[in-house]
Amino acid sequence: MVLVVTRTAIIGDVGGHLAELEAALTDLGADPATGTLPEDLEVVQLGDLVHRGPDSPGVLALVARFLDASPGRWHQLTGNHEAQYLRPGGPAFDWPAQDRLDDEHADLLRSWWEQDLVRVAHHVPTPGPGTLVTHAGVTPGFASWSTRASPRPACRAPTWPTP
Repeated sequence: MVLVVTRTAIIGDVGGHLAELEAALTDLGADPATGTLPEDLEVVQLGDLVHRGPDSPGVLALVARFLDASPGRWHQLTGNHEAQYLRPGGPAFDWPAQDRLDDEHADLLRSWWEQDLVRVAHHVPTPGPGTLVTHAGVTPGFASWSTRASPRPACRAPTWPTP
């Protein structure tokens, strides 16, 4: 069976707000309990899943369900909040205790990076050359830092097509 994606939902900063993310996904026809997306839908989440809200671990668990149940249609990008946990030595910013991720959830973020389940950019096919979406832009400094954080390049092909 060939799935034809006709809708792309781009979801910005979630910041630990599980209920709001579940509501948005439900409005799109997704099933948060199983992590399944409607056949015509792909989701690009732009990062900043964690911190500031009441349930960062719950948000990560929800995204894990979608990554598992809807592979190739849930595209997870890293934001600056997740990137903190990809740095050698851990976060550079001392988050308040209620926002800090425990080792289990920090390890989950790192495992997504190592498995290529999270990226810094995603190409969305649109008429013409398509659209490149990122969390807050891909700068030379970010790409350089990300390369040091992991042995593989931050912006790796085939994230977006070449002309």
